[in-house]
Amino acid sequence: PSAMPEKPQQTMREKLEDSATTFIADITARLGEGVEPPPELEALQAARDEEGGDVPTLALKIYELMIGKASKISAPSCN
Repeated sequence: PSAMPEKPQQTMREKLEDSATTFIADITARLGEGVEPPPELEALQAARDEEGGDVPTLALKIYELMIGKASKISAPSCN
């Protein structure tokens, strides 16, 4: 047996909230000064903060932000 106490088990909602918080912080830190956050970021924040919100909606909002981020990274340059 370990001398360390067992890590508390998280619900799926708690795991997604933690992931959302980390992702929101990461994206926010990467925004340039004066750059508006994408609407997907605000939608994820709202879904995370919604009292009694459902797991599928939170997962969907994380996915939408990931897809939005990927599309901006992989978009061809117009220069």
